Amino acid sequence: VILAPSARGWDPSLEPEAPPALRTAPQGVGSHGVEAAATVEPREVLEEWQAAAKKYTIWAGKAFDRHFPQQLPNENLVNFIPCDELRALDREKRQQLVEYHKQYLTLAFPVAPRRAPANFNAATAWTAGIQMAALSLSCGSSDGAVLAHAGRFLQDNGGCGYVLKPQYLRGAGTTIASHPSDVIQPPAPLRLDLRILAARAVPGFVCS
Repeated sequence: VILAPSARGWDPSLEPEAPPALRTAPQGVGSHGVEAAATVEPREVLEEWQAAAKKYTIWAGKAFDRHFPQQLPNENLVNFIPCDELRALDREKRQQLVEYHKQYLTLAFPVAPRRAPANFNAATAWTAGIQMAALSLSCGSSDGAVLAHAGRFLQDNGGCGYVLKPQYLRGAGTTIASHPSDVIQPPAPLRLDLRILAARAVPGFVCS
C-alpha cells in the first residue's frame, strides 16, 4: 500500500480522507438541530494503522525534493512528482534524475482534476528512470498517452503491467553509451509482392 502525500494544491479530489474504519457515523443531534460528529481518538487511529500494517506493506509517499536527498537504508518512501515539475527537471537535470532513480522510487502524475482528466507524455517519466507514471485511462482509447501505455505494457512481459527498465537506467555507473544494445533499433524495411487471386465487393472495381 502506497500512501499518497497531501494533495493540497494538486487535485481537490485527492485530498486525504480517513480510512473506512475511521469514518465514524454522526452521533445524535446537537442543540441547534445539527448532527454532531463523533471524535476519533489518536489511539484508535494508531490501532487501525497497526492492524493494516500486519496485512500490507505500507510505503509512505512524499513530495519529490528537487535537491535529490539520500534516503536512510530502512526508509520505505515513494516520491510523488507532478508532470509540470518533472518536465522542468528533465530539461535541467536529466542525468541526475536517471542516477537518482537507480536507487529510489518515484510516481509521476498528471496535473489535472479527475473531473476534467488530461494526461501527459509518460515517456518523459520512463526515459528519466521513473518507475511509475500515473495516467487517466478515462481520457479515451484514442488518447496518445493511453495508446503509449497500451503499447508499452499490454504485451511485454506477458501483459502483467511490469517491464524491466533497460540496464543503463538501473545499473550503477552505466550510461546509454555503455549499453548500445538497449537502444531500440528501427526495423529493416520490407518489400512485399502481393498477387490477388480473387476479390468481391471492391469499391470502384468493375468486372469486364
